[in-house]
Amino acid sequence: MTRMATPEERADHDRDLVKHELQPKNYRPMVNVNGREWAGNGLVFATKQEAEDNARELMSRWMLVTDTRADETSMPVNYRWVNRRLEPVERTMVEQRVEIDAVFGAGIANAKEGVK
Repeated sequence: MTRMATPEERADHDRDLVKHELQPKNYRPMVNVNGREWAGNGLVFATKQEAEDNARELMSRWMLVTDTRADETSMPVNYRWVNRRLEPVERTMVEQRVEIDAVFGAGIANAKEGVK
């Protein structure tokens, strides 16, 4: 006989589902240099097109790159790709707090700020 989930377990599941759905789907450029392993460079873009364009531009400068792609990530956007140039994206303190809360829970952000 299957056990019914407790209200607490259902609430935990629902909270995890909401967290997953609310996480942004950003993209990071990836390059392949040896036919086996893919590597990134820490850049994260809001769109797949930006990440793909940046990876292709990197391929044009590096001699050993054999392939490129854009991988989905929940890491925060840190750059824009505009007219074949990188532009850093500055995050506000509120945005950083929201990211900490989304990943670690409000308790971590509050502890870092000395909030009880």
